[in-house]
Amino acid sequence: MRTSIAEIAGFDVLLPPEAMMGAEDFAFMTRKAPGAMFMLGAQIGDDHRPHHTPVFNIDESVLPLGAAVLADVTCRLLRERAL
Repeated sequence: MRTSIAEIAGFDVLLPPEAMMGAEDFAFMTRKAPGAMFMLGAQIGDDHRPHHTPVFNIDESVLPLGAAVLADVTCRLLRERAL
């Protein structure tokens, strides 16, 4: 995933991961199948608008970048599995 992100957006956008709880069900899913999670910086300025609240809002202009990363990672995995 890091390779895909770096090739699409550059190494300078990669930040060290921060310890966090995230979605607790994700850990259970990765017990059954390999998985990875990445954070797509979509916060608008310093305006904190948390998930699952009526004020949630993001900078949607980053969504194509996220889709491109997911598509690239998927293609890489499919190519690896086909060998």
